[in-house]
Amino acid sequence: MKKGWAEFLIEIYGAVAKREIPRHQLRSDQRAVIIDGVEVFALAPEESIKDRFVRIHQERLKGKLVDLPDPNLLSAVLAIKYGSTVALLGGDALKENWKSATRQFFNDHNLPRP
Repeated sequence: MKKGWAEFLIEIYGAVAKREIPRHQLRSDQRAVIIDGVEVFALAPEESIKDRFVRIHQERLKGKLVDLPDPNLLSAVLAIKYGSTVALLGGDALKENWKSATRQFFNDHNLPRP
């Protein structure tokens, strides 16, 4: 299964590179992107979560037996805003992602919590 996923990711990366499609970082500290009047906010993952994955992989490369965290911690949580309507999209994001994402979005925009 891992080999299949690796091949799939290589194919997608190759298709994006070939077409010169711009790539965007999905981190909570990035500014919103406006596409045809729709604001897209990356609310998760937080940089600290990405840093945790890097540290763990560095430890494993040194030969240390360290458990890998759940890869769903790297799942993006997006807020899509059009006019006064906001939709939150999180796919397979975990509770940890959702907590930080919703807290950040509502605080940054002075919105009442649902």
